Amino acid sequence: MRLWNAIASNALLSLHGPPKLMMDQVPGDEDATAVDLTALLDVLSNIIFFLMVSFGATLVAVLPAKVPTVADEENPDSSQNLGLVSVVIKLSSDGGVDISAFSEDVDKGELHQFDKVILGDEGKIDAEALNAHLWGIKQRFESSNNLVLVPAPDVRYEMMVEVMDVARERSMERGGRQIYEQLFPAVIVRSETL
Repeated sequence: MRLWNAIASNALLSLHGPPKLMMDQVPGDEDATAVDLTALLDVLSNIIFFLMVSFGATLVAVLPAKVPTVADEENPDSSQNLGLVSVVIKLSSDGGVDISAFSEDVDKGELHQFDKVILGDEGKIDAEALNAHLWGIKQRFESSNNLVLVPAPDVRYEMMVEVMDVARERSMERGGRQIYEQLFPAVIVRSETL
């Protein structure tokens, strides 16, 4: 047994060197030795790193994303209208909105009929008039969902949120029930200088 203890202690000495002394230890006192935690901390830091990386990868894997799909050429969706439009709302600080529409597929002459300016009243938007006009555009271009909001630099954030709420859906009564028809839920906020 003494032989094995001697071999093990020689192997440990060759791997780690002589035992390190504690600060309050006298150099001649060999009984008390310090434990070197460097290797343990190195292993723990590697484990923590890989746990964080794998957790981040699982978060990215679970995020919902819209992915383009390939349409079947033989069976096109009949509910799609011929053109997709994006509605542009320029918002001023007095609550006025300038509405226009643009598209690469639709004739510009047809789109000009949807241009409209709705005046604001002391910093408040005319929500009913804006919602009704957007409903008219949605009736013509049912598959369109995009809205570009261009606020003036001095527009309050609350006013922008109100315009986005008005443009998201239309409340109607049908068959004695209150229903909400989707208008333009995909909003892009753009600065006026672009």
